[in-house]
Amino acid sequence: MVSVEADGTVHRLSPQTINGTAEIVQAAAVVSAEVAAGNAARLCREVAARLAPAPRAGPAHGQAGVVAGAGAGAVRRVEVVTETYDAVAWFAGERRPQRRVVHADCPVGRR
Repeated sequence: MVSVEADGTVHRLSPQTINGTAEIVQAAAVVSAEVAAGNAARLCREVAARLAPAPRAGPAHGQAGVVAGAGAGAVRRVEVVTETYDAVAWFAGERRPQRRVVHADCPVGRR
């Protein structure tokens, strides 16, 4: 799973963000199982909700604001993706996937 910023910058999500574990293999298994079961959209929404900035009192009149850090670099959406790489090419420096399938794409809004 990845997050995508407003400028298109993509970040791989941590196992902690995906399903609350430090175990990479466990998080990968959860994502694979959800995709296989047809639940990629639901998983996407759950993770996007965890990434949504929490509301806080605004500087004027107690209006709801957004937690610091939101802005140009803030996460705009989450994607559940499968990427296929050439292992030999990877170690030769080629980091682009040979194939990329987006199983679900959902916005990150406010909580």
